[in-house]
Amino acid sequence: MLDDWVNVRAREKGLTRFIRRNDYSQQLEFVDGFIELEYEHIRQLELERRVLEEARALKEELLGAIEAAAAATDDPADRLFAEDTARGLKLIQMLSHTYDVVVMNPPYGAFVPKVKDFVKTAYPLTYNDIYAAFIDRTTMLIEPEGYVGALVSRTFMTHKTHERLRMEILLRRNPLMLLLDLGKGILEAAVQTVALALRGEGWKDSETTREQDERAYDVVTEAEQRAAFFELERFRGGKGEPDTRHEMFVKALRGEIADVRFDVARRDFGTIEGSPLAYRRVGLVAHIFRDVPSLEPGWGIARQGKATADDSRWLRQWWEVADRHGWVPFAKGGDFCRFYYDIDLVLDWREEYREALKASGNALPSLEHYFKPGLTWPLRTQRGFNLRVIPSGCIFGHKGPAVFPSREGDTCFILGVANSAAAEYLLQGLMSFGSWEVGVIKRLPIPQPTSNQHERIASLANTIDIIGFKHH
Repeated sequence: MLDDWVNVRAREKGLTRFIRRNDYSQQLEFVDGFIELEYEHIRQLELERRVLEEARALKEELLGAIEAAAAATDDPADRLFAEDTARGLKLIQMLSHTYDVVVMNPPYGAFVPKVKDFVKTAYPLTYNDIYAAFIDRTTMLIEPEGYVGALVSRTFMTHKTHERLRMEILLRRNPLMLLLDLGKGILEAAVQTVALALRGEGWKDSETTREQDERAYDVVTEAEQRAAFFELERFRGGKGEPDTRHEMFVKALRGEIADVRFDVARRDFGTIEGSPLAYRRVGLVAHIFRDVPSLEPGWGIARQGKATADDSRWLRQWWEVADRHGWVPFAKGGDFCRFYYDIDLVLDWREEYREALKASGNALPSLEHYFKPGLTWPLRTQRGFNLRVIPSGCIFGHKGPAVFPSREGDTCFILGVANSAAAEYLLQGLMSFGSWEVGVIKRLPIPQPTSNQHERIASLANTIDIIGFKHH
């Protein structure tokens, strides 16, 4: 409506709407033609400038007239309508512009059901969270060589639901250039927070083929193809200690302190499946994720199990059930314990209630792997990753996912490697908030050992498991 009004007024003033011509290359045959084109381009730029200035003046005139009408009327309904119209037109005018810089602190969380379908269509890369869609949208509002600054939750750095945001926007379309890992306590937010800066599409890294990337992997990457990360959470303070995050950021910028700033080539993140922004580790271990086979599919599979949605109905401690017929051991995470854990829960697996169990919670996921021997771990723990044996005859749960090795003889070898300090270091860069998701565990690199190494590690892991069993 606003543009139509401007067009009418522009014609009244004898102005013609300017249409940019983007590509003249096919019209050029001689140098004289090129020179003539340059003069024509300059004339059109000047005309565009005049039209834009006139259009701005016309829009301001319209907004002024609406605001004057709002002030002049005695009818409250007319005044409210005029004021709302003026505000709406100002918003439209603002969103129709492009900007050199956009700065924001957007809300976070899931979209309400009423708009989910629209958001999924409009923002297919970022519809999983409000703040992610805001990032996507603001990159469309900036000039090709502009910038976006945002204060947002850090969940996008590692969580699988934000994989496309990382891979297709932050590491490609709108390159991430700066990230401050701040932790909690920013603007009284209860979530882990980061401040980040992105560049417009005009700043894209130079394109290279995969073959060129591999040949040049050990060559120092150009500065503009790197992102700078500052780990500042540990300077938050608390319990009477001052918050020194700003001070440490400035010192790190000046190079006065070490182990705070990490400059990482953006392409290195792509060496890990899902491109988690594990900036502390990726520079050191990118080649491991690239060259070493991951747990899945190299050594086996990892699967999530049953969530009952009503534990009080379907689960019991084993000693609560007098007649164990139809009740089966159920691995549901539990306390931190590596190598061995005493499975103390049982699940109601009686045939007459099977369909009701299937209808409760998440159906019966990975049913074909129930009752198989393997390895399991608690989904959530702050103490670290801890893998342990799950014997045959058990069902595994949503909070107690399971690994099933491709070869039975690899079970204890995987058990030993996955419980090592090196494995935990690699996994820490992929997980969020103490949640050891199945997608993270699948990516764990497990090297191909010699026969002696395989035997030695498997033997030690098996011994520890046996000792654990004897002490429970």
